[in-house]
Amino acid sequence: ADNNQASFNPAKLTAGSITVGIGGTTPTTTATTTTITGQTGGVSFEVGTVKGNAGETVYLPIIMSGNQDGVSGINLELVFDKNSLELVDCYTDDVPVLSGSWTASKTSGYIVFVTGTGRNATGNGTVGLAEFKIKSTATDGVYPVSIGYAKYSQQTADNNQASFNPAKLTAGTITVGAGGTV
Repeated sequence: ADNNQASFNPAKLTAGSITVGIGGTTPTTTATTTTITGQTGGVSFEVGTVKGNAGETVYLPIIMSGNQDGVSGINLELVFDKNSLELVDCYTDDVPVLSGSWTASKTSGYIVFVTGTGRNATGNGTVGLAEFKIKSTATDGVYPVSIGYAKYSQQTADNNQASFNPAKLTAGTITVGAGGTV
C-alpha cells in the first residue's frame, strides 16, 4: 500500500449472479456502467507556453481551472515532438496550488499527480511544472504540447475514488530559439 491512486476503465462488464448457501430464487440486478463526461463549468486543464534554446531545460506550466469541488488526483498524457523534446519530470511550483506529488513517465509522456492526503483539495492555477529538455538537435520553431488522455479523480463520500473527464483541454507550446514553423 503506497497510498497512490490509479483509475482504470474496465475493458468489459458482465452481468452475473452469486449463489449463497443452497441458492433459491432471488431478484437479479443488472450491472450498469456510468460514464461521466466533462461537465460544463467543470475542471479544465491548460498547458502553458515557454521559450528556450536547443540544449536548455524549460519548465512548462500545467494550469487547472474550475476546481470548485476538489480533486484528489490528475492523470494527463502530454503529446509532443519526442525527436526534439524530452520530458524529464514534473513538479509542483515553489508555492503549490495543491499539496501533493507528481510522477512523470519519460517514455510515454504521462504525468500523474496525487494529493498528499489522497483526499480532495481545491485550488486553481499552476498545479504542475513539466520539465522538458530541449534536445541539442532541435531546430528553431514552435513545438506544440497538447493533452491526449486526461482524467481527474475525486474522493467520494464513501472514501472511494471517482474518475472524471475534464470539461476542456488547451494545448500549449515550447518555442525554440527564434521560433518559426517546425
